[in-house]
Amino acid sequence: MKANQLKLQNCTPASKSRTAVLSILSLMVFTLSPTVLSAGTQPWSTALGSFNGVVNYSNDPTTMPSPQPSSYVNGQYMGLKWECVEYVRRYYYFEYGLNLFSLSGALNARDFFNHAAIMQLAAYPNGGTSAPEVGDILCFSPTSSGLGHVAIVRAVGSTTVTVIQQNVKNGDTGPNGPDESYTFAYNSGEHIVDVPSAGSSHLGATYFCQGWLRKNTSQPPDLIAQNLTITPGSGSAGSSVNLSFTIANVGGSAANPSTANIRLASSNSGVTTTDPLLTSISVPTVAPSGTFPVKLSVTIPGGATAGQNYVWVILDAGSTAGQGAGNEANDKSNTPFTVQGPTGVFGIDVSHFQGTVDWSQVRSSGKGFAFVKATGGTEFTDDNFALNMQNGKSAGLLMGAYHFAYPADYSAVFEAQHFLAIAGTYTGTSYLPPVLDIEDDLVNGSTPGASLGKAALSKWILDWATYVEQKTGVKPILYMTRYYAANYMDPYLNSYPIWIVTDSGDPGAEPSNLSPWSDWTFQQYRYGSSGGSCPGVSGPVDLDSFNGSVADLDALAHQSPSDTQGPTLVIASPVDGATVSNANLLVMGTATDNGRGNNGIGYVTVNGISAATVTASGDGTTDWSLWITLTPGANVISVVATDSLNNETRQQIVVTYQPWIGPHEIWSFTSGA
Repeated sequence: MKANQLKLQNCTPASKSRTAVLSILSLMVFTLSPTVLSAGTQPWSTALGSFNGVVNYSNDPTTMPSPQPSSYVNGQYMGLKWECVEYVRRYYYFEYGLNLFSLSGALNARDFFNHAAIMQLAAYPNGGTSAPEVGDILCFSPTSSGLGHVAIVRAVGSTTVTVIQQNVKNGDTGPNGPDESYTFAYNSGEHIVDVPSAGSSHLGATYFCQGWLRKNTSQPPDLIAQNLTITPGSGSAGSSVNLSFTIANVGGSAANPSTANIRLASSNSGVTTTDPLLTSISVPTVAPSGTFPVKLSVTIPGGATAGQNYVWVILDAGSTAGQGAGNEANDKSNTPFTVQGPTGVFGIDVSHFQGTVDWSQVRSSGKGFAFVKATGGTEFTDDNFALNMQNGKSAGLLMGAYHFAYPADYSAVFEAQHFLAIAGTYTGTSYLPPVLDIEDDLVNGSTPGASLGKAALSKWILDWATYVEQKTGVKPILYMTRYYAANYMDPYLNSYPIWIVTDSGDPGAEPSNLSPWSDWTFQQYRYGSSGGSCPGVSGPVDLDSFNGSVADLDALAHQSPSDTQGPTLVIASPVDGATVSNANLLVMGTATDNGRGNNGIGYVTVNGISAATVTASGDGTTDWSLWITLTPGANVISVVATDSLNNETRQQIVVTYQPWIGPHEIWSFTSGA
């Protein structure tokens, strides 16, 4: 789960800190492009042009959304969409079948030239013996701090080199047209781009051209598995599934006949020979740029661990028979597969950070439930909440809403009221219980809830949960880490179900150190940032499991709302403190049931005597009345309204009875007769 975050980002790997991102934004916008807000600026993500069918985009920071969606091509991460390196990676993936990101990781542009070998590229220095060619990667590095720049060469003349790029002019049309095409000075006789001593004519005096990179045509064969899909995306141990993928040779020479192994592993970060082998296939000779399509059926092993697993394709079966030494970086590919256990139920939790979710794919992947962010604090509402809840339920998942708590900033009741105002429609029968998310929002600088101390934080949580339970009739779930549970929760909170964070990667593992809880209801077994993924969700997503069977989960979502609140009682007459002169007094008023369902008000008594027996159903209102006899002096009148579940509401008034004194008695008393 994440709090509502607003970030500005620019040409930097996703791992950079927020501070670094802002510094980089300042460098790129104000140092390199003083006209970023010119009239020619195009809105962020506008397609500016293309080269060989590969589109580049504007990255105008004034219209950049938050959070920024990541860039994926055929399931392969290419980098964030506004980066200069992302366009270069995308171009080489489509044009040459080379996945530069998987080969080199999150390199800055300034590091491209010096890492050519690991990207299977040949490097040609500026001013060397070789001229740049169309399709080369032109590389620039700053003389001091900075991230550098890379672009694709689209034309080479006798005096100029023209490139297509992203992330320099921030979306303006530029001096060379609207497709982010820029021209650099070029000395064709000496193979020099720009003037090294003076810096770049386009990027500024602090940048210089290092040289250019090119696909190594003399490289050995290199087989990769592309477009790997599995149907269905989930199934029980022992079930059969269909695999489809393509083996492509992106190397420079033919790949000899080889073997590919298909394995099932619990991790998407690696696979070993100890992971179950599903099958092996023979791969024939594949020519350079050639492909070998594969479609086959495999059986999931009977002893497969329930939960999120991954089906791997391993080319060359761990050898270099078909490729050539040094080219095994891309010889593995995987796709997620959920193994459904006899009692395992799995799900995800999402917010606006996941963007538009294809809930039909989520359901087809084997997920049975999802929690969706609704609100945070007293004002924030997730833009995607209602759509996620509706589409998720329509796809067949059991859905629940959660609220992100800010205990050190707002009242528990005010936060509960805001949550119910937005999510109240999505609580009760057919929905999972509401959830209170207790964690720190450090991104936005919010005061951690732990700063309140154990007693105050526990009381805040109890107040929120009590209010929500009274209004919905459903006991909320508490979401937190084991550290929070052990250090900041008073034992009285263990009456509420807990959704515990483990990030263990194993949905079936029993979480330890749950004190003061002895058992768990849900666990978040994998953060999105730790590798959690799910078909239908673009990018990382949190993965969850339920501690029970499908029937247990269904019962949790269809529990009858409880009625724990007594009726609303009104004594209309007499008023408290009244004085009357008649011993016979009519006491009357109304009673309204506050429960849900058909509980209704059972009876109303006045001084223990029945004033009404009511058959009105839940939330019904009834009138009641009773004649009572007073004694001289003060009389305490007690009224009790009780519903059919014995929830009571009591009120008490005092009425003074002063008998009427006639004139004769008054004269006799004053005359002394």
